[in-house]
Amino acid sequence: MKVLRNPQGSVHDKSIWDDLVIKKSSINILVDLGFLGTDKTHENIILPYKTSKYKKTSSLQKQINKGISSLRIKVEHAFSGVKRLKILSQKIYLRSPNIYDLLIKIGVGLHNLRVKFRTINN
Repeated sequence: MKVLRNPQGSVHDKSIWDDLVIKKSSINILVDLGFLGTDKTHENIILPYKTSKYKKTSSLQKQINKGISSLRIKVEHAFSGVKRLKILSQKIYLRSPNIYDLLIKIGVGLHNLRVKFRTINN
């Protein structure tokens, strides 16, 4: 997957999702509420239930949301591990998306190396 970086500013998660080409598969995709509307185009999207001041979530919906968040926390921790490379967590102005892709690969490689050595030492 090629990461596209918008030089004009930040881009919403849903806009990036709309630009991706995703093949239909039997794999379920856990997303957060930043991707509202994606479940209408793909049947294997799992969204948490949204609460509002007019419509409260039931206890069953809260339990489902808790289960979804307990699975997603591993992904969020991986994102934060990659962003330990400070250039990825701060605003950068790059003229070429290839450089940003390379920086993402370096961040992922360093995160995977740290996780591998953490499991070896324990």
